[in-house]
Amino acid sequence: MAEDALSVGRKLDAARASYVRVRERLNALLPQASGPHEIADHLLSYAEEFGVEKTLADVEAKPGHFDLKAAPSGLRPLLEQAQELSRECDLLAAKFDKLVHGGLPVVTRTMCHLGRMFELDQEKGEMRYLDNGERHPIPPDLVAPDDGRARSRERGRSR
Repeated sequence: MAEDALSVGRKLDAARASYVRVRERLNALLPQASGPHEIADHLLSYAEEFGVEKTLADVEAKPGHFDLKAAPSGLRPLLEQAQELSRECDLLAAKFDKLVHGGLPVVTRTMCHLGRMFELDQEKGEMRYLDNGERHPIPPDLVAPDDGRARSRERGRSR
């Protein structure tokens, strides 16, 4: 039986909630910097870009780059879980867009980053967070994927 947008949306919400829980567990493992989640978000973004293995190696070799004194134990499973959940959110968001737009050309793409959903509208050159409607210009380094969701060129590297 084919899934409908509502069931895919529920799965996406569940995957996002799981990602947020992993992010919170990672945050609890780390010392606090100038803002909540600052170090955790840096590690998560770094792992998203370069893969879990490189992130772990770099944290071990130069912890100061991440505002750490040493590599915390228990980092690997949290980064791996977060990366897998991020991948799941990407796939579900792509499926949701396809179901909602019914195969028509899509002007906006629904995406998820660090547990927050946003729409990327390249025609308007802006991104809009779905949780509060906040709008921002699209950063020059953020480009919507043509084929779905592989945001990072290093997505599969850590496997």
